[in-house]
Amino acid sequence: MMHSTPRDFSLLIDGLAADLAPVTPQQQQRGISYALAAWVVAGTGLLIALGVREDWGTGMLVPGALLQIFWSGSLGLVASWFAVRMAMPGVGRDHGGWRWAAAVATTVPLAAIVSLLAAPAERWPMTQPHAAMDCLWQGLLAGSVVAAALTLWLRQGAPSSPERAGLVTGIAAGATGVTIVALHCPVDALMHVGIWHGATIAIAAVIGRIALPPLLRW
Repeated sequence: MMHSTPRDFSLLIDGLAADLAPVTPQQQQRGISYALAAWVVAGTGLLIALGVREDWGTGMLVPGALLQIFWSGSLGLVASWFAVRMAMPGVGRDHGGWRWAAAVATTVPLAAIVSLLAAPAERWPMTQPHAAMDCLWQGLLAGSVVAAALTLWLRQGAPSSPERAGLVTGIAAGATGVTIVALHCPVDALMHVGIWHGATIAIAAVIGRIALPPLLRW
């Protein structure tokens, strides 16, 4: 009876990967189009249901709102790009993408926590806990559309690290969700945005890391 060795498994995996057609730039553009379409669908749906911030309706552009949209929006776009690239065999072994996304995702939450710990207790209500659950479920709901689109794309490829692909997809979904919520949420305080909007991204990342790998293995 012959016994398989680790080398045999390695050769088998290399052989399977060699038979795969490479993901071309045109195909990557299709993956990006999946993500962008999901952004539009999720954003349009949420804003039709809940409406745009009242101050924006009067033409006022609040710097705090623009800052949080820049943070979460840029994170969502770049994480979506990394997730699309992870459909290519071997890209999942490049640690730079997911580490960058995770690092950027923590910047505003860490700043909010430091501000919260340094602030007197009477300022803690600035976190707006009464609005926390609304931001959480709305962000996760909007982000789920992007997560579904990216998962559909990744299943058409061959991500070599389903765990990292799931994590990055979750970050992309959560960041997209809170970007859309920021167009509706009237609270701009750093403590609120960093803690509750940041928590939305963290929860989405954990869900992606746990739930998506079984769907992405090939």
